[in-house]
Amino acid sequence: MKSYYWLQYDKSPIRISFATKPSPIKPHSQKELELMYFYETTGCVYECRGNTLNVNKGELITINPDEMHACNEWGENICVVCVIIDVEKLLPNCTKPLYFKNLISHPDVSHAFEKLKQNMENNDENSIIDCYVYSFVYEILAILIKNEFQNEYDSDLYKDELLSVSKYIMENVLDKISIKMLADKMHLSESRFYHVFKNYFGLCPKEYILRCRISKSCTLLSGGSLRITDIAQECGFCSASYFTEIFRKHMNCTPKEYRIKMYNAERERISHLDKF
Repeated sequence: MKSYYWLQYDKSPIRISFATKPSPIKPHSQKELELMYFYETTGCVYECRGNTLNVNKGELITINPDEMHACNEWGENICVVCVIIDVEKLLPNCTKPLYFKNLISHPDVSHAFEKLKQNMENNDENSIIDCYVYSFVYEILAILIKNEFQNEYDSDLYKDELLSVSKYIMENVLDKISIKMLADKMHLSESRFYHVFKNYFGLCPKEYILRCRISKSCTLLSGGSLRITDIAQECGFCSASYFTEIFRKHMNCTPKEYRIKMYNAERERISHLDKF
């Protein structure tokens, strides 16, 4: 099978290549949608978003924008085509980002890729190949949207990973937590992680972390005698003054006022119980 490379990337939103001896792919992400269809393969192991995909003949891997992926083991008898699509350039009127499952097996997908291979092997004229490539890309996107489309920020898709990240934040609220650190845990770029996180929790990561720290500080203020300076340090704030400023902004009172309020509320509760 001949190799064919789409060279007009500056002008065209499509790159395409066939390979029988692909090189290892180091972990990386890109802004485009990547489709990788396996005409033949034995023992290919692909990594995407931290998940291991054991790929079979006739299956399609879709790498969505900003998803980390890699492949060190292509297996034997490999024949693969890679199609990289700049969806924003190709479909400028598409208002909703396209996002697909990472591993797809569908007869219509296989038929479209087989037809692409035949057309490109049987034609040498660039203008004809151009037409076939564009026709194929529109067809395969229509098939994927119709049969395998998922919302870009589907809660079910990321739910377990997001809950794991939330648990990590709450358990490590004292530490310095960066967006990159959390994004790496989900094998996403920082920008994609930010949007996925905010869509699920309704808060950006920085605000969520801050609220977790405020919540922990409320618990410590209500149930102990730690100094406010110590509580500030315990909850990851750089100083007592900054802690007081942020606390007042979120709770409409200072930490000291909150402690007094909780103390008085507890005394009133106990006094009420004593009457019975």
